[in-house]
Amino acid sequence: MDAGDHVICVDSNFHPSIVPLYTSLPMKGREYVIRDVRLGITPDCRNGAVSVLLVGVNNPLAKSRSELERGFDERRFRKTD
Repeated sequence: MDAGDHVICVDSNFHPSIVPLYTSLPMKGREYVIRDVRLGITPDCRNGAVSVLLVGVNNPLAKSRSELERGFDERRFRKTD
């Protein structure tokens, strides 16, 4: 996936413990446009994962050394044609 790609959310089942960390979450079945792709950190902080940021879905910065906006695992989305 790349910035500018149109995607549809196929998994919006977020663990309740991470929901308070976000102000906006994607919804299953909705189409989005990717605004950035980068390395993210899984909730257990042990593994890296490809993370996407979405146009129109903005969230607070993580309270960590990176202070990056929290993104979403790319596996939650599928490209649309």
